[in-house]
Amino acid sequence: MIIGIGTDLVSIDRIAAVITRHGDRFINRCFAGEEQISPVAPAKAGASISQDSISRDPGQRLDDTLLAAHYAKRWAAKEAAAKALGLGIDAGVYLRDIVVLKDARGAPRIELRAGAAAVIRGRCRSGAGRNPETSRDPGLRRDDRFRIHLSLSDDAGFALAFVVIEQ
Repeated sequence: MIIGIGTDLVSIDRIAAVITRHGDRFINRCFAGEEQISPVAPAKAGASISQDSISRDPGQRLDDTLLAAHYAKRWAAKEAAAKALGLGIDAGVYLRDIVVLKDARGAPRIELRAGAAAVIRGRCRSGAGRNPETSRDPGLRRDDRFRIHLSLSDDAGFALAFVVIEQ
């Protein structure tokens, strides 16, 4: 059963401008440590800087456009997830509570933490996502599991995210 669907489209240039203007303050406020990447690769060969698969030689600086696209895709995913949860970034849910990671195969995935995790637990308990007018289903039980599907793309200066949350 689908609990929520969300999508978001963001201009990569808009995120680049925010990064230029606010720098680390913006990145630290909106992105969990696991989502952050350094614009300069570590000096030691083979050192890991994030879960992202952007490969660079030691000391090599990341192109500003690639850096902005990295954060723009994650921003769009956070916004799409908030929409799928049925709320804005408000009421105890912060952007850092919605974390975009990669699974073992490199596919993007979302991990909900703190306020966002509390919201999905509440939705599962309340039976959100079902139509009480047409459904005989008693709703989601406290112990029901949910799954979050995430698709990311970027092209022509835009980043797109699509999120489906299902039981």
